Amino acid sequence: SGGIRSGVDVAKVIALGADMAGTAKPALADAINERGTEAVVEGLECFLRELRVAMFCSGCGDLRALRALQIGAESTVRIRELSANLAPSPPAPLPHGERGDSATGSV
Repeated sequence: SGGIRSGVDVAKVIALGADMAGTAKPALADAINERGTEAVVEGLECFLRELRVAMFCSGCGDLRALRALQIGAESTVRIRELSANLAPSPPAPLPHGERGDSATGSV
């Protein structure tokens, strides 16, 4: 099934022109039920790390640059291939204290 299930998915929809992307609500609900809100925070931080990796692989330093790519269907196939290679290993942790700045659009 479709939907936003990773930071790579977020990168794809932004590059395709979306103004925003929603996360997979069932996954967040399961996380809350199993481990509480801390699990949701961990999941969202994972989304952020995956988004940063996708942006780095795309040569984009911020969300505006990612949106400016204006990719088409042929590019989404390549992104899917790249994301399949990223899935087996967990993303690198964020440097201590780094969170991103949503006000400027940078990640």
